Amino acid sequence: GCGFAAPIIRKANDSVDINYEATAFGDTILIEMMVEKYNGFCFDIHYTMKDSRKGDMIAVAHSEYCFMKDGRVTSLKKSNPSMHEILRTAFERNLM
Repeated sequence: GCGFAAPIIRKANDSVDINYEATAFGDTILIEMMVEKYNGFCFDIHYTMKDSRKGDMIAVAHSEYCFMKDGRVTSLKKSNPSMHEILRTAFERNLM
């Protein structure tokens, strides 16, 4: 295994947030994810879900995570440098 976990952070005013429209059985949904924030310890992901045929927006969501190892928040840069680079690059790409 990778040796760390990334649980969702639930704060009083910033937990998982989602707004959605109804879909029907058989609909194909396109899910796009974007790393909105990353600081080596925590990251935020923004999700958009669209009907793949019509292009209609079905849902928008946001969640926050932190990296933990042995029950403590940890720096991904120190505990897993290759994964840190992947997230850092994804975050920087979203800023362009």
